[in-house]
Order: sequence, then structure tokens, then C-alpha cells
Amino acid sequence: MSFYYPRQIRFHETDGAGVVYFANLLTLCHEAYEASLGAVGIDLADFFSPQGLVVPVVHGSLDCLRPLVCGDRLTIALSPRPLPQGDRPLSDFEIHYRLLAVPAPSTEGTVEICAEDWEQQLSPAQTFAQATTRHVCIDAASRRRQVLPPDLAAWLQRWQAAPGMGEAQSHAAAESTG
Repeated sequence: MSFYYPRQIRFHETDGAGVVYFANLLTLCHEAYEASLGAVGIDLADFFSPQGLVVPVVHGSLDCLRPLVCGDRLTIALSPRPLPQGDRPLSDFEIHYRLLAVPAPSTEGTVEICAEDWEQQLSPAQTFAQATTRHVCIDAASRRRQVLPPDLAAWLQRWQAAPGMGEAQSHAAAESTG
């Protein structure tokens, strides 16, 4: 099931042309990432501490499909997935984001799959942007890969995209709009 993060665009996030500056879209995605961590009980102060294990972004990509302006309301749909590295223990994952021009679905009193069904039924015209970030868990001192800690593994499992969802679907949506 995806994590859904509602947001309204603020004036300071726009550029001289009145649209959201592209780098701010990645900031919005990271904001949703932080909210998804907090939603499963991960202490953000500990998680983002520069000591022990750290989980830097090692790659980011962004496709802007429609302009966002001050006052626009959107929902950021976030779906992580593990990136296995052969026989090594899991240390890498990526997150797919869709910035959607619709309010988030209510999942109160429904099964979680309803939210996934909702997202699959959206038209490509309802997507402002889509992005991907790749992350790797490392030891802050040695900079060597480490196994994902249990709380982050649980986060990954909680919000992981359903089979068949992810980058291929995102690219298909982008191609159908252009």
C-alpha cells in the first residue's frame, strides 16, 4: 500500500514564473518520506542523526508533467521497494513518488487495497510530477553498506508497492501524457 501525503503549495516554493521550482518538488517528496517514517513510529531525530547508521539518497530523478502553482492542493503517493544486491543482505531501496492533483483517499473503515485501486484508476492528466529516489544504508563512520535496521525494514514492508507497481507503471503514465 502506498503512503499518501496531502500538501498545499506555498508561495515561497515557486519561482519567478510563478510555478514550483523543480528542486522544490524533490523537497516535497522528501517531506512525504519523512512523514511516512513518522507514521510507522520511527523517531526522526534519531533517524536523521549523523551518527551510527545513515541512509543517504544516492540517486534522484524527477519528471515534471504539469506546472504546480501557489495554492494548488496535491497528494504525494509514496511507494518504496527493496533493491536486492545479489546474495548480500538488504541495504538498498528506492522510493517512487507521484504528485497527484487529487485529494488523498480515505482508508478509514476500508481494506488497504482500496487505496491502491484508487491510485491505479487515476488518469495521467492528474499527475503533476513523478520522482524516484534511491537510498543506501551505511555506517556513518566507515561509509560501508549495512543491513537495513528492523524499523526501516518494517517501514519498507508497510508502504511497499504492490507487485507490478512502480517505475514501469510510472514511465507508462509519463509516456501517455506526452
